[in-house]
Amino acid sequence: MTALEHVPVRVVVGIQAASAADALRQLGDVLVGAGDVDPEYVVDVLRREATFPTGLPTDPPVALPHADPNHVRRSAVAVGVCRSPVTFREMGNPMRELDVRVIFLLAIREKTEVTAVLRDLVTALRDHDRLIRLQEAATPAQARRVLAEMLRATTVNTGG
Repeated sequence: MTALEHVPVRVVVGIQAASAADALRQLGDVLVGAGDVDPEYVVDVLRREATFPTGLPTDPPVALPHADPNHVRRSAVAVGVCRSPVTFREMGNPMRELDVRVIFLLAIREKTEVTAVLRDLVTALRDHDRLIRLQEAATPAQARRVLAEMLRATTVNTGG
């Protein structure tokens, strides 16, 4: 069982964004529209990203933006697949820029859950072949299938 098993996952493919901030606003709007977060959450995510970048140098690179749960109504994750890469700065190495097409916008209500969700995602993101398939997903259904495979593999590999 993964930490994401009971968290709604909102999937958007084909995002056209001029920048990482634009992509984050679009994904944030999905969470706001679903009632998962207040509009202020998106502002918090953008502010946090400017100070604490969330790009990961996986193969291919992804981003895991998030913010404090002050404006989270219920936990959810918005997964966005961009048509063209947007630039995120690397977590732990903010001078390095990464071209990212897959973004996991995490809106986790309980601070204690954030670590478990991040652990499960980072483990799942080690799967190069599935990550490429996720990046190339043409429909939300395709992306959901790949995500489910990635998370199932995580559970099997960690003995969960």
